[in-house]
Amino acid sequence: MRVLSMKEGENRYSWRNVDHGSYPSTDFSSLRPDNNDWLNFVGTQLGAAAIIGAVQVGGGLWLAWTAAHGGGFAHPHVQVLQIDTSTWKKTRQWQIWNADHAFPYPSLALNSADEVGIALAWGGPGVAAASSTPVSRSAFWATSSCGSPSPVTPPTPTAVPDPTAGG
Repeated sequence: MRVLSMKEGENRYSWRNVDHGSYPSTDFSSLRPDNNDWLNFVGTQLGAAAIIGAVQVGGGLWLAWTAAHGGGFAHPHVQVLQIDTSTWKKTRQWQIWNADHAFPYPSLALNSADEVGIALAWGGPGVAAASSTPVSRSAFWATSSCGSPSPVTPPTPTAVPDPTAGG
């Protein structure tokens, strides 16, 4: 992955290649209960596996993107890459996924306690698309439903590790 950077006050940018683990990037389809592919935009308009979430925290950079299904993932999911900006090396790569639902469109933000929040969408065969905002190291979820007449409960991600833990 090529990461571009530019220091404050400079008029030139530099880039570095950062190694990362492989991930599926060809089939982003996910059918809603009405058989419409609600993720068609990811692979056709947005671009395959485009990084749409980024935040700088301490001496690190977090990047997030939607990855396709395949490679052991039943549905599209989110890949998160953590980079140490002093060495420009990967410190951690992890996924947000669920066996029954897709998790696309990640957005990252940092709060005043240096906790990273991740807003993302979720949906799939059994549920219309919705959005959710988990905050790292917390069980709090804020949800918003799209196309569902009743309140929705977000699915539990299969793997959302404590990002402050080493690894």
